[in-house]
Amino acid sequence: MWNISNETVEEKQKNIYHIQTLFAFDLFSNKKFQESMKEFLKLGTDPCEVIRLFPDLMPQLTRNQINKGVSVEFEESDVENGLIALIEYLTEVRYKLLSESQNGNGQSSGNTHSKSTEQLLQIIDTTLLKCYLKTNDALVAPLLRLNHCHLAETEKNLKKHEKYSELIILYQTKGLHQKALELLKKQANIPDSSLRGHEKTVQYLQHLDIVKTLFISRKDHISLIFEFAGWILESHPEDGLKIFIEDMQEVEQLPRPQVLDYLLRNQKSLVIPYLF
Repeated sequence: MWNISNETVEEKQKNIYHIQTLFAFDLFSNKKFQESMKEFLKLGTDPCEVIRLFPDLMPQLTRNQINKGVSVEFEESDVENGLIALIEYLTEVRYKLLSESQNGNGQSSGNTHSKSTEQLLQIIDTTLLKCYLKTNDALVAPLLRLNHCHLAETEKNLKKHEKYSELIILYQTKGLHQKALELLKKQANIPDSSLRGHEKTVQYLQHLDIVKTLFISRKDHISLIFEFAGWILESHPEDGLKIFIEDMQEVEQLPRPQVLDYLLRNQKSLVIPYLF
């Protein structure tokens, strides 16, 4: 018979970790979600292993890349409690990953060392988004303002839940201004839309920073402004003119000769108000 005393320190630690992991999964299967998440956090369990316990939460991009593990089915009444516990767990893991990244350590510690910090943050943020949509959608917008969410997966889920204001935030943070402005224009005439009206497009165009951008060139920004200012200038000339004359830093940085030329070609009646 094998004598346990013959095990190396490394083997003993591995066996202890395995037993503790089984204990954490057992807690989860018995619907002790908070307790199980605390154990997973203590063990440094791969977040993907934990997320996989919940149906349909893994981002589509990574779902097929990760080996299948233990999954636990539970009643619908338990779903919210499970998701709340998962949110707390992921929020803590996210904080640790960001702290490590800021300290110059590009890899996370423990059993997650094989995945890059960026990849893990993408999985975590996308999962948090899905959890918030199911439990507390007021938290979606704050997450999107500074996020690592997977674009296609997040876009799909926001559209599914008709979270168009949040979708605008996503596009804006990802530098997808064309898509944001197209959505604003499309939703402007839908009576029950959260984006109804032209005002949000005016505000969006006013805040396009044509100088400091990592996503598109100054020339392309100006082209976007001219392209999407058109429908507002036609339907609401006075409000449309605010895109070019509002007392704002971004607006003041617009190249006046190009704006004047644009108005001369498209809205001559606004040339004098623009100049004076």
